[in-house]
Amino acid sequence: MAERTSDIRQFRARLARAHRRDSGVTPEELGELKRDYAAAKMAEQIGRLVNDSPPLTRAQRDYLAGLIQAAPVEAGQAA
Repeated sequence: MAERTSDIRQFRARLARAHRRDSGVTPEELGELKRDYAAAKMAEQIGRLVNDSPPLTRAQRDYLAGLIQAAPVEAGQAA
């Protein structure tokens, strides 16, 4: 878990630097950083929930995976 927390801190720091006026980061790059930061936070939360929960059935895992797979995909990205 410490590794994930470290990843989130790194994403948050990169995002903070990118928000500076003189960062040279394009709006597209800023959008990517925001998306990556959100995904890192979700991964940590999901990992915490999985570790703290009793084992899931295959049907429950499939259902939860389907929720993530049903999320909109960014244009130009493979589904």
